[in-house]
Amino acid sequence: MIPRSILPQGRRGVRRGLALRRRTAMATLEIVMVLGAMFPLAFLLFRLIGEGLRMYHSHVANVVGSPLM
Repeated sequence: MIPRSILPQGRRGVRRGLALRRRTAMATLEIVMVLGAMFPLAFLLFRLIGEGLRMYHSHVANVVGSPLM
């Protein structure tokens, strides 16, 4: 690892690099949080859709008397 004093970018470059790193870290954290929030919601939605389809199928089978169930 090269010491910071040798690098020719000066203070502003170091600060910009740190800000950029912080911004990318925040963006990745945001993406992870959004995905983590979306997965249970999608799971619940799929469960609700499956439950509704099963209920609808049983209702149709009861009304029509079809050999679905």
